[in-house]
Amino acid sequence: MNIWMLILVVSPIPIVAMVGDWDDDVLLCWGIGMAFLAAGIEVGVDKAFNDAGLPLNLGAKALLLYGLVEESLKYFAITTARYPLPQGRRLVGVAVACAVGFASTENFFYVSGFSKVIHGRDLEVASMARIFLPFVFHLVNAPLLVCGHIVERFKPIAGVALATLLHWFYDFFLSAQNEAGVKAGYVVIVVGFLLSAATFRKASALQRGAK
Repeated sequence: MNIWMLILVVSPIPIVAMVGDWDDDVLLCWGIGMAFLAAGIEVGVDKAFNDAGLPLNLGAKALLLYGLVEESLKYFAITTARYPLPQGRRLVGVAVACAVGFASTENFFYVSGFSKVIHGRDLEVASMARIFLPFVFHLVNAPLLVCGHIVERFKPIAGVALATLLHWFYDFFLSAQNEAGVKAGYVVIVVGFLLSAATFRKASALQRGAK
């Protein structure tokens, strides 16, 4: 275990805590808690299916365990810890703060070796790209999670569904643990970034209109 790498992967947490406001700090802590809860749920559900003689394949795990569970828990944290929900860019900001807490904790799992408990195997963390790719993805996906509260004719569940779908593709490709999968993961992140940028632009327009 590389202590300096562990410090590096959790460093976004104190940074956000210092530069963010109270709402950001609250969502940051909720994100950390949701990461631990997600790990427990993923281990428990995977074990239950295995014990029942119905092991989940890679696609099912990517959709049900990683995508649906993680995005639903983050959405629950955002809508529970911050009610009534802020509007415009501020909503995107608290979603990103939650994602920082979640992603930093998840990276801690990877680097510390706890991922072997969660995923049943060691994940390759030799390169900086492999370590920080999940972190970048969670940050990119955060605005999509709340886009149902920002885009007209969208319902809140639409944002959760979109974030889950993108998470499914991302985890499915990256779990393949090969070069092609990593490249596909980059493509998913780029698509997510473009969608999130459009969401942030819409949030900014709503905020200007509210003034």
